[in-house]
Amino acid sequence: MASVPVLVSTLTWCTPFVRRATVVSSPVCDLRSSRSGDYSQNTGRWSCGDRMLDRRPAPPIEGATNAARGGDDGGDGRRGGGGSKGGRSVKRSSAGRGRAKPGRAAVGRVLHKLRSLPDGASSSEIGLALGAARPSQLSARDYTTVLTTLRSERKWRTALQLSEVLAAQPREEGAPALPNRLHYNALLAACADAARRRDASAGDAALGVLRKMEERGVAPDSRSFSAAVAAAEPAGAEGLLAEFESSALASDPDGAPFVYCAAMRASLRAGEWEAALSLVDRMRARGVDPDSHCLGAALEACRAGRDGERAEAELAAARTMHADAPHRLSGVLVSTAMGACVRGGRWESALAIFDAHAADLAAGSQDAGPDPFCYAAALAACRRGGQAARAVGLLARFEEETLGGEAGGEGAQRPGGGEGDPLRATVEGGQLRATLAHLREQTVGACLAAGWFDEAVERHRGARSPSDRSLVFALRACGQLGLLRGADASSTALQLHAAQPAADLAGQIEADEALLSALASCGAWPALLAAYDDLAAESKARRPCLNLAAQAARATDSDRAPELAALAAAA
Repeated sequence: MASVPVLVSTLTWCTPFVRRATVVSSPVCDLRSSRSGDYSQNTGRWSCGDRMLDRRPAPPIEGATNAARGGDDGGDGRRGGGGSKGGRSVKRSSAGRGRAKPGRAAVGRVLHKLRSLPDGASSSEIGLALGAARPSQLSARDYTTVLTTLRSERKWRTALQLSEVLAAQPREEGAPALPNRLHYNALLAACADAARRRDASAGDAALGVLRKMEERGVAPDSRSFSAAVAAAEPAGAEGLLAEFESSALASDPDGAPFVYCAAMRASLRAGEWEAALSLVDRMRARGVDPDSHCLGAALEACRAGRDGERAEAELAAARTMHADAPHRLSGVLVSTAMGACVRGGRWESALAIFDAHAADLAAGSQDAGPDPFCYAAALAACRRGGQAARAVGLLARFEEETLGGEAGGEGAQRPGGGEGDPLRATVEGGQLRATLAHLREQTVGACLAAGWFDEAVERHRGARSPSDRSLVFALRACGQLGLLRGADASSTALQLHAAQPAADLAGQIEADEALLSALASCGAWPALLAAYDDLAAESKARRPCLNLAAQAARATDSDRAPELAALAAAA
């Protein structure tokens, strides 16, 4: 019994640290992502490639005492009862534990056989595989499990062939027809997944599945149309949507938004953001209220079209949905609307949206403030508007909310590394580190835009693991120091460039050009030629670098000037 209070006290002591770990590891896959249908406002789950990050209950703790597990099962709960009747030890039947049910074993055999076949195997090959696995033991529900498993393993063509094998199998009198609606919906969802992976044949396959449903007397529902529309090309999606609107399903207030949202996302995939926005207007004209998923797609369309004014209107509609509890408004909708405003040049509106969202969260007694995406959009607005002081304050506020007092104060150690790093024990090399790097990058950019050149350089230099864009901003600040103030910041630029190798080729090219441009602004022509020679030796010199090198040669080395000018002209 002594282990139970020890366990409880240990969990109680760890609760603050678990809560902090949950906050700082909020799912951030890519702060520059358009965040299309990867986020579910209902479950709070985020997709990161093939992984799904969510907050699930912890598994039961093994090794708990019999007294802790007893009692609930009946009896008097006396010590040693083991959950049995009256506290006496009763041998449990082995029929329900330790031995797999026949259907479950058959599912495993079928999946094993199907996995050994290539995707798109013929129906005869699938029929042979099913015969060897004794499929008569499988129920309709077991076949649903098989189809959804094939979907998750991206074997959607095999799933289609399996459905044809099921349809051709003889069935006993009174037995339900297979495939049923759940099976067809699983097939359509698999086709939609394939379409999102840019498989061109998935749309026609989904349309074929829908037609076979109708031929075999299986009435499609809203989920069927939603998946078929998601798999179709924009032209095909329009036809399916018109067919849906002419059916009785269009009057379903719960199912209709699914179909419209799928059509909007099909338009967004094709780059037709105006068509996506017209679908929202079409919904409202037909008396269908957009749900949060439809509004999210509409805001993404506004972001793609740089329509900040329309984004504010759609966000206002989302606020109306949560009028009773504004703090429950999804951060996804807020940050997407902010991104649309920033892209449309309405940075003041973006900051106003952030402030209103933060106030709603505070009024709702929420422990956490706006999510990292909202902070990223707010800092992008500060960079667009040259609001350096606001950017510095927002970054300090985010660090305070995520890391607590360990990140506050001017003299505090900057988080992000070292043995005492508060991130090390929670998200070592994980999402918060990338989040902080991005937010600090935006802050350096805001300082550069506001003319705080010294602050931009110092903030980049003091950051742990700064991004490539942060380096580019800092190098541009060095160039501005030399151009506007006549200060010789060439040595600082060279040090910054040497201290941070770029993570990829695009970042390397931009950083190299920013370095040479900074040296040119400072008038450090010999240093510029030396830096160019180093880049040329590594085959990294591009045309802008050649132009700057030719300019430096004209100023200091007339013998090399014609050669470099010819190379620049030929590049």
